[in-house]
Amino acid sequence: YIPLLLIIAYVATKYIEPKFVWDNFKKMLIAFVIYAALFVPIMYVVNIKEAKANLDVISALRLQSVDYNGAIEIYNEVLDYRTSGTNEYLRRMAEYVDGLIVNRNVTPYEATKFVEIVDRELEARAEAFPADVQNYLLFMRHYNYTYVIDPDRLYKVGPLGEKALEHSPTRPQIYYELGYADLYLYQRMIEENRQEEAVKYQKSTVDNFQKA
Repeated sequence: YIPLLLIIAYVATKYIEPKFVWDNFKKMLIAFVIYAALFVPIMYVVNIKEAKANLDVISALRLQSVDYNGAIEIYNEVLDYRTSGTNEYLRRMAEYVDGLIVNRNVTPYEATKFVEIVDRELEARAEAFPADVQNYLLFMRHYNYTYVIDPDRLYKVGPLGEKALEHSPTRPQIYYELGYADLYLYQRMIEENRQEEAVKYQKSTVDNFQKA
């Protein structure tokens, strides 16, 4: 950005006739202060903030295999930056947390704490961008991976899928996630000897996977 600004300034002074003349140094100083006051925040938001977020994510990736608490703390801080990469950072964090839980690398208390963080962020993104199907898909997949914490989480996949289908009715991934949720619920009904409900979820599992 700095070279571009210098080029613009050069062209302006060489080819554009000034409409007024500075009459003293004080006015020039005031103009410089105003310019600096505007330039620094713009540079921070556009370049520095984005770069810091990327560097912090790299730090989180390096910590993932040695310190999951530290990695998740960094991911959480990066999400607060609200940069253009927030969706990607949230996806990385959700997939990391889901992997920790599926592979049983964390205690039940830690699993619950981490899932609550991801749930909160995903809910906020879904509310802020209600037409973004990717957010719904990530949320559905997150529920399907983490139902071991609470099997009732599977019941939340369906409503998310309905919202996603409103915006993208032919997207196969939506039906896959719906199908997996129904499959897990079917298995649960069988284990609990709830035959009528098991039949219902067995049918919806087949239907969703066929649509996918």
